[in-house]
Amino acid sequence: MPTPPASTNPGKHTPEYVTLREYIDTRLIAMEQASALSRQTLEQRLASLNEIRDALWDRDATFITKVQFTEVLARLEGCIDALEADVRSLRESRSLLEGKASQSSVNIAYVIAMVAILLSVVGLIMSIVMK
Repeated sequence: MPTPPASTNPGKHTPEYVTLREYIDTRLIAMEQASALSRQTLEQRLASLNEIRDALWDRDATFITKVQFTEVLARLEGCIDALEADVRSLRESRSLLEGKASQSSVNIAYVIAMVAILLSVVGLIMSIVMK
């Protein structure tokens, strides 16, 4: 922009020129508008961050604490130990029952063998007596 010649009316302004007061007022208004827009944007951002923080707090409230976890783990380990003892006891009783079943099979075999021996003795005696 060309500067006005010094001889022109210095007190009056033309559309090409603005007084210092108008310039400063315009700049202050622009800064206030920018500040208001910045404040509004910042408030929206902080509101969304508060929502995120609240969501994280809600999520964290559902997590189990370390103390609670150790208590639950100790109880589960106790239950596992009890179940292992029960399984061990069941295995031992099954082995005992299998052993008893084997013994009864042996006893039955002895009885059959005795009956067979008795019948053969009776058969021998009859064959000697009948001759």
